[in-house]
Amino acid sequence: MTLSTEIIRIAFLALPGIIGRGTYVAFIGRQTRKDWEEFSQVIVFALASYAIYGFISSFLGEPVSRITPGNVDAFSNHDMEIDWQEILCASAIGVLLGTASAACYTYKLVSKFGRFIRVTRRYGDEDVWAFLHNTPSIDWVFVRDHRLGLVYYGWIRAFSDSGERRELLLEDVSVYDNASGDLLYESEAIYVSRDYYDMSIEVPCFPRDPQMRGTGDTEGQTDERKKTH
Repeated sequence: MTLSTEIIRIAFLALPGIIGRGTYVAFIGRQTRKDWEEFSQVIVFALASYAIYGFISSFLGEPVSRITPGNVDAFSNHDMEIDWQEILCASAIGVLLGTASAACYTYKLVSKFGRFIRVTRRYGDEDVWAFLHNTPSIDWVFVRDHRLGLVYYGWIRAFSDSGERRELLLEDVSVYDNASGDLLYESEAIYVSRDYYDMSIEVPCFPRDPQMRGTGDTEGQTDERKKTH
């Protein structure tokens, strides 16, 4: 077996893990990870998918030996044939595992359990940037652009993953001079991309209608904002 053939074989065997991790990343967004961490995630998703497939097969009446699917042994034994049906079923399980893992991450189930048993006080987000934007009550903000000396006030439509570069898409935006506070102009939408030290975000304290948050319906909020300023 040539090296290229062996790599292709391993790629097919690891397909449930690749699909599982891909589903997970698609839901939570791409994060900065080391290569070995990404590789480990693929292996964990692959082994978990095969293990669940084995338990399901055993539950449906297959021999107990099926708890360890044949494709797991095929990782190390190159003489074994690949069970394509097994890969297909395990890949479907990988999609479900990726979805469930993303839900655990989004709703911070592990961190909530840790706080419940009082072993941690962490909320669970990777950094404060993610924590801020995943807080449901925060949508209208002041964004101070320290590079240009401007202040943007608008509704957060989208935000980037954590990283050196921060990206925001704001809607129904009013732009002010940071020094004087004078209103310069208004825009339907503004895309802002800055290094993390060139931008700061402030959340106004005046009340908003909670039924309108996150819906994109900003007409009522715009009227209220104009009255405030």
